Amino acid sequence: MASLDMTAGLGTTLRGSELDKAFSGPRNASGQRHGRGTYRFPNQFYRYEGDFVRGEAHGRGRLSMADGGYYEGDFANDEITGSGERLWSDGRKYVGAFDMGEMHGPGTLTFPDGATFTGGFERNVRVGRGALVAQDGSRYDGEWAFDKRHGKGVETVAATGERYEGDFERGKRHGRGAWRVGDGGGDTYEGEWRDGRRHGRGAAFDAASGASYAGAFEADRPVDLPAFLELEILGPVPEDGGERPKLGTEEAPLAATAGRALGEGGAVARLRARAPPPPLEARAAEAEVSAAETPAETQPQTSEALPGEGTDSAPGALGALGDVATHESGRVFRCVLTRGAPAVAEPPSPDAGGAGDAGTSAETHPEEQGGMEPDAFEDGASAEVSYVYGPEIPWADPGSNPLGFDAAFTDKGEASLAHVALPKTLEAGAYCVVVRDATPGKYGDFGRCPEKHFVLQVEAALEPEEMGGGAEGDAAEA
Repeated sequence: MASLDMTAGLGTTLRGSELDKAFSGPRNASGQRHGRGTYRFPNQFYRYEGDFVRGEAHGRGRLSMADGGYYEGDFANDEITGSGERLWSDGRKYVGAFDMGEMHGPGTLTFPDGATFTGGFERNVRVGRGALVAQDGSRYDGEWAFDKRHGKGVETVAATGERYEGDFERGKRHGRGAWRVGDGGGDTYEGEWRDGRRHGRGAAFDAASGASYAGAFEADRPVDLPAFLELEILGPVPEDGGERPKLGTEEAPLAATAGRALGEGGAVARLRARAPPPPLEARAAEAEVSAAETPAETQPQTSEALPGEGTDSAPGALGALGDVATHESGRVFRCVLTRGAPAVAEPPSPDAGGAGDAGTSAETHPEEQGGMEPDAFEDGASAEVSYVYGPEIPWADPGSNPLGFDAAFTDKGEASLAHVALPKTLEAGAYCVVVRDATPGKYGDFGRCPEKHFVLQVEAALEPEEMGGGAEGDAAEA
């Protein structure tokens, strides 16, 4: 605020009727306003009542405005300078330090919506340290610059239970910070931020899905999500100690018995979540680097294939399925048991009436369900192959469990199905286990892996006498 200009351009020592009418109060020997008095400005919007010294507002006083606003506090040489209280007609109220009519120094500013800021001001701009508290209890405590949250601070949101502690830049979360929802068990994130969103490297936990993720984020979304599901179905170790046979196909199904676990007898049933494969050029460069670092006499002389081509990649190796997703855990896969082996669905014919008219390689049952699996090529690309599955069968005996069995991935990027027991009531025959990404919540919505399946050849549950149990059988044998 500029000088109060209480002379209206007439001069402080002028003795005249206009000045006499404008001021009511004592004067000094020179005719200057001196002491406590009241001055009405030529602009009728303002009125001052308070101390005067040698013609100027100086000391304590109150400057009132016709719109209901006012300032009450210290004046110095016709300026609002010192400490005081300022009320605006829109409801804002400030109590604190002033300099030349501006908020300057420590003070508290209350907004029309009830929010308050307590901290430092510099020429009407919030700077330094301060606390902004909303009416609902949400608050920010930390550093300010440019009238915005800027620097280190702590922000809490009452409505959602969120708490963020870290860096801010011009009012937004920017830099490094830790965020959580609730006091425990809610969503969490610790890492890099940009323009108010998770962006860069960080580690997150999603409470709705129970999944944890550590990796890159872009625009609040995790980007290094697994894109494929690998099934490893192996038979027991042969008596000669050789390699376990690969099973799970219609030609080589996994042998199982009703009422018993899939892994009983030493079989392996394991899932792995894998990242997208690196581009072919990157894999070629990797192969060249590996070859350059390997002595010539130890290099294999049998193939020019890239790592992983034509073979099943080991966990962590470069291959058609990419690396095992060890940076993620808790992703949920639902295993559905269906009757019969799967059938490959025929693609729509050119003259078909529409997608709904597409045929299949086998007549479908009303309860049969379809699904698609990626078929990987050597360059890491994939094509979706559609399958038709038989009716679903409960995993456990009727009334016990739902149709699906959920398997959660560990931080090794793996989940085992070896302990899953088949229903005792299963009849002998072929069955299929369909594995679908059922990760719930927002994290699951970010991306899910295509489904996979494996085939079982089930034997009926053993009768008690076949199991060697029973007193009569023992007695007869004796």
